[in-house]
Amino acid sequence: MNSYKLGVNNYIQKPFNFSEFQDTVRQLGMYWLLVNNRPPAAALARS
Repeated sequence: MNSYKLGVNNYIQKPFNFSEFQDTVRQLGMYWLLVNNRPPAAALARS
């Protein structure tokens, strides 16, 4: 919950394998357009 207060609503773990890293980077555009959502208001309101 502290992450939400700092503005973080998700993260992507960087793969160790370079070819997997390349695949992850290719998929980032679709992730940000289709999957990424704002955190729920209740999560931001908690102290």
